[in-house]
Amino acid sequence: MADRKRAGIVLVLLLVAAAGFGAYYYFSVYRAGEKGLTASGYVEATEIRVAFETAGRVERVDAAEGDRVRPGSVLARLDPAGARLQLRQAEAALAEAEARLAEMKAGSREQQVRAAQAAVDQAAALEEQAAVALTAAERELARLEELRKHEAVPPQQVDAARDARDSAAEQLAGRRAATAAARAQLDLVKAGATAEAVRALEAAVAQARAARDMAQLNLDRTILKCPAAGTVTGRLVEVGETVTPGTAGFTLARLDDLWVRVFIPEPVIGRVYLGQRAAISVDSFPGRRFPGRVVYISPEAEFTPRNIQTREGRAETVFAVKVAIEKGEGLLKPGMPTDVVLEER
Repeated sequence: MADRKRAGIVLVLLLVAAAGFGAYYYFSVYRAGEKGLTASGYVEATEIRVAFETAGRVERVDAAEGDRVRPGSVLARLDPAGARLQLRQAEAALAEAEARLAEMKAGSREQQVRAAQAAVDQAAALEEQAAVALTAAERELARLEELRKHEAVPPQQVDAARDARDSAAEQLAGRRAATAAARAQLDLVKAGATAEAVRALEAAVAQARAARDMAQLNLDRTILKCPAAGTVTGRLVEVGETVTPGTAGFTLARLDDLWVRVFIPEPVIGRVYLGQRAAISVDSFPGRRFPGRVVYISPEAEFTPRNIQTREGRAETVFAVKVAIEKGEGLLKPGMPTDVVLEER
């Protein structure tokens, strides 16, 4: 008898609990009102993990949990000594490369032009000497040929003079070719024969400039800045800690990207659609409505509980719906409980 009484009490308590859960679900999670579907949830925000992009020791921390920050706000600083030294070294290397390039384009090129001109002058002088020698050989041959007509000289002497004349002519032809080559070389130098060397130095300058820019970037990265407006929800580093690239320093909640996640029962999910207008209210501002719209509807249902497959159980199947808050006006904050009314067509 006592056992049946205890069993009855337990059954009554279970029924009361089930009724309480159903009432909470109906009145707090979903209600079918006259103006549309009504559901409850909490204000949520996109969370950003702000990480360091370079290694170093934390020198300062400029933000604390709860601080509201703007884009570009300084959150923390690393010791910049090493990065500054690397920047000075890169700037010195760039200055040296630029000086070598300037010297090549100015002084060295002029020297090459002067050297090429001297080679032309020397070749021209040798050509003139060869021309004088040829003229002398031709005159000597003509004199001997005239004497040979009177048999005043032997024919061998005339042949030797003729060979000397031919040799002088060949030497003059060679000197003329050398002079032409020297003039061509001079023209090349004047037109930019050092272009290859200049291009190599220009490449060295570009590489040094890139190294300088990277060193400057590494120095800039010693300052951890806020990427977006929001509220600091987590401070993950302290002064004196050594961090590596990718180490998270802070977490931020973006106040410009707020939403509410609500759950709609399966029997009425067909009345919810993307872009659907919504009115959002919070206890902190009674009578005020904040505009929103449906931006996501879960493609899969969630079961409560999951192992119930009866018709009654399917009535408790819900879909997650994300409602973006379009104008929070800086008043809404993550964690606020909300009521959301989805306007129907």
